[in-house]
Amino acid sequence: MKINKIILIIGIIIIFSTNLFALKMLEPEYTDINDFKEIDLGYFSPDESFLISFLIENNENYDDIKIMDYQKNDFIIEKTNNTKESIFTTIKINKKIEGEYILNVILFSKNMQKNIPLKINITNNVVHTQINKIQNKIKYNQIQEIEITAYNKSNTTKKISITSNLPDTWFNKNQNKLKYMTLQPNSQTKIIYEYSPKEIGLRKFELKINKIFEETKDENKIITYNLEIDVLKNLFGIYGSRDHSLPLFNSNIIPVYYFNKIIKIFKN
Repeated sequence: MKINKIILIIGIIIIFSTNLFALKMLEPEYTDINDFKEIDLGYFSPDESFLISFLIENNENYDDIKIMDYQKNDFIIEKTNNTKESIFTTIKINKKIEGEYILNVILFSKNMQKNIPLKINITNNVVHTQINKIQNKIKYNQIQEIEITAYNKSNTTKKISITSNLPDTWFNKNQNKLKYMTLQPNSQTKIIYEYSPKEIGLRKFELKINKIFEETKDENKIITYNLEIDVLKNLFGIYGSRDHSLPLFNSNIIPVYYFNKIIKIFKN
């Protein structure tokens, strides 16, 4: 019985040690390498690059990373870099491929090699947004916020821009009409878009989110929201708006002018 227990303990130690010092992928996702299972890396976009790296421990002495020859038209793999405990390289995805793909990465050494199948989903549709909060009835020259949530389901960083066709005068020095944001991999990001209305009345406008952080004519990469706001009348709004100015006549009549304007506010 004692011998059986000793054998059992030794077996557990061996299994534990094997798992502890197993080959690990560090980037783009931290995971153990399983010889019998492909690794699902999630979403990537065409024409982008990603870092792939492995932690080398115990008797794993690989020094080179390659891909299958027949996949070299779809992916470009850079020269392998080595550190004392890891190897890594960069892989670029061809801009013409799309859909689910099994990329076979091979680790090489002088006396061994290991094939690691990577499942990746290649698509441009990885950035999604939604408007969480917007005030429709607002006050003249009062700072307003449009709250947006941007979702990045890609395993790589994405960059977007947010802008609108509101007048430039509706943005002060602390408010950017054109706003830039970096979205971290597999993340959701809260974005606040600010403006200060300078005219009273109803206004329709567009809020545009560009998924690639640069000018493009590809409408599939631009998310457009058609929004509507109503800037309410008040005393400050009427005399601050560019549609209203002080009367150019005798100063004795100015009090009457203001009184008539106030009466109109309450009538409306």
